[in-house]
Amino acid sequence: MHRNREYLGHMKCIVLGEPLIVGLPGTIQITYTVGAYGIDDGGAIYILRQGVTDWQPIQTGNPAELGYTTASSSGNVHLEIESAEGIRPYENAIRVRIRDGCLKQGDTVQVILGDTRQGSAGILTQTVAEKNHKIIVAVDPFNCNRYEEIHPISFLTILPGAPAKVEIILPSTVKCGENFPVKLRVIDMYGNPCEYFSEEVVLEPPKDIELSERIVQFTPENRGSRVISAVCRREGVYRLTGRQAQYDIQVNSNVCAARETLEYRLFWGDMHGQNTEASGLGSMEDSIWFARHIGMLDFTGWQGNDFEVSDQNWRRVKNALNGAYIPGQFVTFSGYEWSGVTGAGGDHNIYFLHEDEQIHRTSQWAYKSGCTYTGYGREDDGSDCYPITQLWDVFQGRKDVMAIPHVGGRAANFDFYNPEMIKVVEIHSHHGIFDWFQDEAIKRKMKVGFIATSDDHTSRLGLSYPVGTNSDNFGATFDVVSGLTAVYAKELTREGIWEAFQARRCYASTNSRTILDFRVNGHMMGEEIESEGNNLLSLNVECVAPVDRVELYRSLTCLKTLYPSPVDTTQPVRRVKIAWSGVSSRFRKKSVLWDGSIFIRNGRLIHAEDYAIDRASEGIQSRSNQYINFKSRTSGDEDGVILDVIPTDLQECQIIFTSRQISETVKLTDLKQHPLEIFSGGEDCKVKISLETQAQEITPGQTFHFDCKYTDSQPDDGLNIYYARIYLKDGNRAWSSPVFVNQRK
Repeated sequence: MHRNREYLGHMKCIVLGEPLIVGLPGTIQITYTVGAYGIDDGGAIYILRQGVTDWQPIQTGNPAELGYTTASSSGNVHLEIESAEGIRPYENAIRVRIRDGCLKQGDTVQVILGDTRQGSAGILTQTVAEKNHKIIVAVDPFNCNRYEEIHPISFLTILPGAPAKVEIILPSTVKCGENFPVKLRVIDMYGNPCEYFSEEVVLEPPKDIELSERIVQFTPENRGSRVISAVCRREGVYRLTGRQAQYDIQVNSNVCAARETLEYRLFWGDMHGQNTEASGLGSMEDSIWFARHIGMLDFTGWQGNDFEVSDQNWRRVKNALNGAYIPGQFVTFSGYEWSGVTGAGGDHNIYFLHEDEQIHRTSQWAYKSGCTYTGYGREDDGSDCYPITQLWDVFQGRKDVMAIPHVGGRAANFDFYNPEMIKVVEIHSHHGIFDWFQDEAIKRKMKVGFIATSDDHTSRLGLSYPVGTNSDNFGATFDVVSGLTAVYAKELTREGIWEAFQARRCYASTNSRTILDFRVNGHMMGEEIESEGNNLLSLNVECVAPVDRVELYRSLTCLKTLYPSPVDTTQPVRRVKIAWSGVSSRFRKKSVLWDGSIFIRNGRLIHAEDYAIDRASEGIQSRSNQYINFKSRTSGDEDGVILDVIPTDLQECQIIFTSRQISETVKLTDLKQHPLEIFSGGEDCKVKISLETQAQEITPGQTFHFDCKYTDSQPDDGLNIYYARIYLKDGNRAWSSPVFVNQRK
């Protein structure tokens, strides 16, 4: 068999008209020239794109609508074009099958994605900006369902959109009198850096913070990111604000706590992501640059699916991560994702403290050989470990290797829990929020902390926005904005961060960088202590939005739900929050579609707003004074709406909720601050309806504080696992790691 240009043919791909911009219509022309093998009747060509892309699906029925796609040939054949499932990691494919004839050498097949010649505006571009977006063509000349890549492939540029946000990232903890970095990023509505931004941002610091620059000028060389310095003169909790006049953008930061002394500093990281070295987009250089300069992380890592990582991939990954490590500024950890099926252990992220470690894969099923982009595997070279118990045997006794179970394509199986290797569990990522996974660990009395990451596949560690499966349902699904891991460490080095993980002195957060300190009897998260009497739980939260509620737990028992302020039911306007959440299963296709409507009977809807919606295309689609229509997809996270209702008859006013999952009617008088829960199957799929406190006016730079104490006077004999879940009014969340209390009567 000949795998060269002469026999397989060649391809050319160009952008027609305007450059490609994320989320906007564009047009791509792909021309394939047939090689010496020709293409038989029933043979086909595949146009392959990454599975983690959200290009609009093609359509061939209406030439005036978006997505209209055509295929033509210089040969005397009929062409059938359709969306199809491709070859991992290029699951998003378009198949062009040859019918009623054959093609000979020199014939051409031309495909135009977003053909505008009959009125269409084009095809909607993916929402991830890329400098080297791969378009791969593979051919099956003999109708054998065996495809060979055409080389060279094509690379396209997809530009970011207009600036939507200017954000400031401050260290969460600083020491008074010491200089600290103030980092600014400019991103579009999909979280891509606006690399060509060349305007100024005017900052407005509080009086106790001095800035090296108050007017921060950006140039294209900055690529949407700037760093200046600051110093804080007095203890307190602060935020920075500012203004970008050209695009009329209000600028805000996360919260920063300044202290005279610091036992530990709070660092933020996202160690779970991959790129084109395995199953994602972008290079190692892209991933590391984004993690440091846009994600603005203190520490990061790499976690490619092991069965498609070649030896060459692994060398490049290690070299790039080791080269990017700067003690005191930016910490990197090498590793990989052990990606066995759930029955053999499930997904576990493997991390190494030191450099130049060996990879022990589940298998080499999709190992890439030579210069191919799709991998067809190779035999075990003696290094594979399957099931995961074999990996435990290889790493037995090592303190410089760590495994972190998570829920991704394959949920980790706690039947294989190894307390020596596993110190923390990932409960939130780009894949979704998995309270059930946390509950399972608690139920089994596992002594683990909890973290959040991205599991990013788009080289956007630290700030991954939803991407993935389009309406054709091919490819991966990433439904929520990514999470972050917070660690309390003495120093920003590999050893310092590693020690914090081993001590479980860490917690999980959505992207808001909430400061959280949870203790039991004065002991920090992660500690294991002894107790003979009552146990005092204390919680301190500093955040960018008002706290909605806090839940304090002993094992799986919610000891107390705390609300900062009560609902006022004397007001004529009732504020109602309706939130829905859950996953359909614990496995890969876990998303739940909730599209529906909410009606008000015997009342008037005067205001409606989205709550915790992750995708720009979702949320409220239309409304009147009697109803709203919404679109929503959840993966364990909450989506919802907040409604302001004036009842015309308080006793008879009803909220009618209808969706693809469940319909329910409730009386307004039955609602309280603690939510009414309506379950609809799946994995904790439910709708929660509650009364909300009245809308609070929030001023730029405002900080929010919540602290509480609770005494558990009836702890269980033996092990008590105490932890907290924090919910903010803007939909952000945080999860403390536990304190483990061995109770003696």
